[in-house]
Amino acid sequence: MRPILWLLISSGFLACVSGLEPAAEDFVDSFDVDGLVREYQVHLPAGKEAASDLPVIIALHGSGGSASQIRLSSGLDAVADEMGFVAVYPDGVPNWEVSDDGSVPDDVKFLRNMLDRLADRVQVDRNRVYATGMSRGGFMSHFLGCRMSKELAAVAPVAGGLLLDVTGYCKSDRPVGVLAIHGEDDSIVPIAGDADNAISTYHSLEDGLEFWARLNQCDAAVERTDAPTFSLPIERVAYSGCRNGVRVEGLRMTGVGHRWPQRTMDGSRVIAEFLLSHSK
Repeated sequence: MRPILWLLISSGFLACVSGLEPAAEDFVDSFDVDGLVREYQVHLPAGKEAASDLPVIIALHGSGGSASQIRLSSGLDAVADEMGFVAVYPDGVPNWEVSDDGSVPDDVKFLRNMLDRLADRVQVDRNRVYATGMSRGGFMSHFLGCRMSKELAAVAPVAGGLLLDVTGYCKSDRPVGVLAIHGEDDSIVPIAGDADNAISTYHSLEDGLEFWARLNQCDAAVERTDAPTFSLPIERVAYSGCRNGVRVEGLRMTGVGHRWPQRTMDGSRVIAEFLLSHSK
């Protein structure tokens, strides 16, 4: 590499060309997408060199929630500090548009632009970008696995199902790892799915995992084992032999309702460990 080019890169000049200063600490950024001001929060892991290629986990809030809310309830900042990834919390307006019908806002466009802007300020590993989310954010995580498979290595929806209409047009460009977590006592988004809801018909946990296993060309056989837990029984449903070594797994939590699994198990750590094990 020519000395002058290396000097420009190491000094952060190339990041500044975009108009965004390289970030050394947590920040909030906003920008316009189709006439709407969109915002996201970023937590940088403590003690990591600014020049490191850092993985990115995007955390999507549920219906009626916010970036600040899921940031607090998930506790992902602390896990990011320990495991060395960038935690990103985008805001919906107010909810996520889990649709490919041209509806506004175009949340896929927002999230793609957000990742580009993030990469202008933080040295990230674009081969290790992931999404997780709670409830509506879980639905959106499934959706992004279909629509952003070029950008995402894996997704981890929590208490959110895979919409039936999404499976009708989901054509992933590359295999995407999936960890779906759901409580058996969820009365808001029942784990058994809902094929009769005119607003949001979605697959059961089992059917959603089977769909991802087919899409990722996993072995047809499914394994069921007891998973490590802190308090309540958890069953792991897993497919192996998937294309490019990705994994498709589900965690059924006994006695758990519609909530982030932080009290049942160390949910954010479990999610981060699964996601970070994947790379494009």
